[in-house]
Amino acid sequence: MWEALWTGQIAGSPYTDLYSSVWSLWATESWWGTWNNQWFNYPSGQPWSPSTLFWGTVLIPLKQVFSISTLYNISLLSNRILSCLAFYLAGRQWNQSHQCGLLWMIAISMTPMIHGFAVEGILEGTQLWPLGLWLWSIKKHWKASVFFGALVLISNWYWALCWGIIGLIIGWKHRRIWLIQAGSVLVCLPWILHFLSFQKNGVSLDPSVYRAMGFQMGIPTPNLLSPPNPFAISNYLGWIFLGWAGWNYRKQWSRQSQWLIGLGLLISWGFPWMQNIPIVDSLRFPYRIHLLTLIGLCWVCRSLSLRYMRPLLYLMLLENLCLSGIDWKIPSSSSKVPDYTTQVDGPVLELPGPLSRKPGEFDPSRPRMKYLQYYQTQHQQPSPWSLHFNGLIEGSSCFSETRMIDPHATDSEQRQISNPKCWDRVQWVVIHTANRDLDNTLQSLNFHLVQPYNEESPALWRR
Repeated sequence: MWEALWTGQIAGSPYTDLYSSVWSLWATESWWGTWNNQWFNYPSGQPWSPSTLFWGTVLIPLKQVFSISTLYNISLLSNRILSCLAFYLAGRQWNQSHQCGLLWMIAISMTPMIHGFAVEGILEGTQLWPLGLWLWSIKKHWKASVFFGALVLISNWYWALCWGIIGLIIGWKHRRIWLIQAGSVLVCLPWILHFLSFQKNGVSLDPSVYRAMGFQMGIPTPNLLSPPNPFAISNYLGWIFLGWAGWNYRKQWSRQSQWLIGLGLLISWGFPWMQNIPIVDSLRFPYRIHLLTLIGLCWVCRSLSLRYMRPLLYLMLLENLCLSGIDWKIPSSSSKVPDYTTQVDGPVLELPGPLSRKPGEFDPSRPRMKYLQYYQTQHQQPSPWSLHFNGLIEGSSCFSETRMIDPHATDSEQRQISNPKCWDRVQWVVIHTANRDLDNTLQSLNFHLVQPYNEESPALWRR
């Protein structure tokens, strides 16, 4: 991360969600007032809820001062620091101990799962601090806890589900917590209804894929012994953490912690039959509910003398860095934007385009979000492509004939033909490959070649 901060690059891997997160941070400003994504599926747009609603709003005044890549790095670094601070405060509040605060910080906010989100470029996954601050505030600062609960709801759907389950469990002893959560829901009700309005268009997952996205048993290959992996999915618990919890089995395993650990494991496992349960069936990546297990175990691990607790905390941190399957170093990706973005002055179709793949399945078109979304932050022109936002909205069949120049398209995708009227909304076509099989089609649609393809620049067509 520090390398990206000093060199002007973007912290994260370019192969999955990084450029989409950067784009979302930029596009959040235009979402306000319309509650719609005006940048894709031009001219009608498409339903969308920003995954970066908080930072994308807070940083609007700074967009005139800093580049969007710099603002992304600032947001990521802020999420990591604030999450550490929030769970330190939460652990200290619930256990009245500085060491327990450090335990919560290391075991939750510095866990390999959260670090994996930073590696992949999933900014909303690292925004864990609203939940930590809510846990800290519910004991003494109920007004603040309503605010932090609302932040959880708009920050991350998975953390919001964990927030709801935690409140339900600990609310049996402290009923005021249910009222606090109800207040947070009321504050965010318009946004919640907007978010749920397009959930009905979700793409169902194959049971095998759903299970693959769940909790995985086994011992991972330590990242020090394996090549870099941009798909940083992890539910690593740690031998020290598990041993510590086992040592406290008879003393500290309260009913609340048992429920959190049990439900965390059950929901995160990804059992296919759970796809028939409302709310749970909307989880595309059930392994993320593993957060409940981590919080439950933290409630257990607290009865050790200071003499042993401090070295165990250091060893836990070292174990997470060295033995988990997640790379300890966050990679850096290019923030450069090519010169052609200054020429584009109208609706633009960039090729090859996005492919339709279900969440959890390998999508070879994900790296194309660099020119489909990230370059759009520079030329600021709409695209007629319709994107799959986490599989919730199905794309249109327009421009299917362009699959002939897509090396990753299936045979059936390459044989599809779309409505010629789709091209009426396109003014520019940018082709990021040397393949010229589409040239005759573009000429028949009255496009003319402005710039041929070369190694440093794509082919530009204009009508």
